[in-house]
Amino acid sequence: MAELIADTAATTRTRVARVRGWWRIARQRPGRDWVAELGPPVLAFLGVTLVLWVAAKAQGSAFASSRTWYHYDSGLYVQIATHGYTLFKCTAQPGAWCGNAGWFPGFPALLALLVDLGAPAIAAGVVISWLFALATLILLWKCFLSHADSPVRYVALAFAAFDPGGIYMRAVFPMSMTVFFLLVCLLMLERRHWLWAGLAGGAAAFDYATAVAIAPVIAIWALAAPGPELLPRRVLRAIGSAGLAVAGLLAALGVFWAETGRWNSYFMVQAKYQHGLHFPWVQLWPQIESAFRPTATRVSAIQGAEAVVVTAICLSLLIAVAIRTARGFADRWEHLLMLFVLVFWLFPLTQANVSYWRSDTLLLPAALLIVRMRGWLAASLTTGVVAMLP
Repeated sequence: MAELIADTAATTRTRVARVRGWWRIARQRPGRDWVAELGPPVLAFLGVTLVLWVAAKAQGSAFASSRTWYHYDSGLYVQIATHGYTLFKCTAQPGAWCGNAGWFPGFPALLALLVDLGAPAIAAGVVISWLFALATLILLWKCFLSHADSPVRYVALAFAAFDPGGIYMRAVFPMSMTVFFLLVCLLMLERRHWLWAGLAGGAAAFDYATAVAIAPVIAIWALAAPGPELLPRRVLRAIGSAGLAVAGLLAALGVFWAETGRWNSYFMVQAKYQHGLHFPWVQLWPQIESAFRPTATRVSAIQGAEAVVVTAICLSLLIAVAIRTARGFADRWEHLLMLFVLVFWLFPLTQANVSYWRSDTLLLPAALLIVRMRGWLAASLTTGVVAMLP
């Protein structure tokens, strides 16, 4: 009897110890306490929302009205979602082409889905932008920043939340959707999931034309990523992954062809804006100069200030990465991020008559470099971005 009691007690202790072990493992799994883990990005999102609300009240705008977030090209995206693409000869400009075929289909396609389900078009556009803006912060925090030991991770999160040109992350524009897929692409590159990196890059390019610039970034990282693969294999994966990103652009041209009968209708509509191809400094200097010109209009002064802030951010990061490289601190991932920042800063500047403020939104992944910087530098760069949002 005593032996039976002893065996039962031993078995019970073993089972209790096993249950405790399972509990400890369960508590260590990434999914636990998800509310607490999502706290920083959600609070950052709400903080930006509060700043925008204060700014809207100060200007007498109705913050809760969807119309507040509906300006300029927003109408074209809603028009595409509700009536499809159009292409016709301009009446005011003989020989030029007009219509809404000069804007990419990713965002309108998702918007059209919600409209078909009965949602008001403008309100649905706002919801899409806000949800993707929040999802971007959550992705950034969960997959990148939360693992950093330094408190600079909170500064980097604030940089991403306010984002250069960040007002477009909440408006009826495809910017938050595009940035989300660019960040997914970088995550897949870091983890060497080349297929998914290419698909995410293609999704971004399907949303916004400028995002196709991710293709050379993908190709360079596929070639340079550390690993035992021989050069022929690296070349093949670079072509394949970057090719998927370019396929997003080609898919958009296919949509234009299906709806307007011309695969090049995007270029036909955009031709009247005379974008051309220019050295970036030719476009950047007038923007910077307008920030200090006494006779500049309010809009020009604001755009000039944005250009000054973004230029300071990109050059500061470039210098910091160069110094870290010289001291042996920077790795290949850091160099890839710097390449991303340079490409998405300079590539839009090769085009004339475009909204650089809008394309500056795509620099949000610079937060992945900010977290590696010294606290004083990260705080200084983030302060400039915060000051520009209202």
